[in-house]
Amino acid sequence: MEAVPAPTAYVEGVNKALGRLRSGELDKIVLARTLRLTSPQPINLQQLLHNLSIHNTHGYTFAVDLTNGQSV
Repeated sequence: MEAVPAPTAYVEGVNKALGRLRSGELDKIVLARTLRLTSPQPINLQQLLHNLSIHNTHGYTFAVDLTNGQSV
């Protein structure tokens, strides 16, 4: 499992965003992180998303197919 960005870079980014909120430069921020997972076995994405949504009832759980090289 690999955190993207690395935890120290994420904390640095959050602190920068909070500074911009305090200065009035921003009104709102949305924070997200990625965990890059690898497995020797195929992963059932529908089951994985279902399990994540059960444990995160107050958030949004979604998946985006980025296999074609596009970003969103």
